[in-house]
Amino acid sequence: GFLRHVNQLATYLRWLSAQVNRDKELLSNRMPIPNLNKERAMNTYLEHNRRVKEIIPAERLLEFNIEHGWDPLCEFLDIDKAHCPKDDFPKTNSATSVKAQATSASIIVITGCVFIFYILFGKILPWIIPSCRKTRLGTPLFCRSSRLLNKKSF
Repeated sequence: GFLRHVNQLATYLRWLSAQVNRDKELLSNRMPIPNLNKERAMNTYLEHNRRVKEIIPAERLLEFNIEHGWDPLCEFLDIDKAHCPKDDFPKTNSATSVKAQATSASIIVITGCVFIFYILFGKILPWIIPSCRKTRLGTPLFCRSSRLLNKKSF
C-alpha cells in the first residue's frame, strides 16, 4: 500500500541524486541523503543542457524562461496570440510554495502521530489497565506483576 509507494519514491530520489551527483555510492545510502556535492550537481546539469542542445535541432528546441511569460511558448507551439493566455505565467515552484508544501507535509505527519498516540494512550490503555481481565493470551504482564506486588505487601 502506502509504504510501498514511499519506498519507491525514496529509491527514485536516491537514483536521481546518484545520477545528478555522478556518485553511485548514493544508491546504497538510506534516507536522508547525505550532503551532496553542489559543484558536481551543477556541472552535471550544465552538461545535460549542453548535450540536449547538441542533439536537438535548434528549430525544435525552446530554451524557455518563465520570466518571459506565455508569448515565447505560444510562438514556439504555433499558437495564435489571440488564443495565448493573457494572465501571468504560474509560479508554483517558488521558494515560498516549496516551504509551504514542506511545512504542510510535516504538519500532516505530526497530526497523524498525535492521533495514534491519542488512540493508543487515551482510548486503548485506559480500557486495558483497569480491566486486567484474562484474554485469549492470558492476563497481561503488567497486571500479573502488580498483583504479585500486592500479595507480597500483605
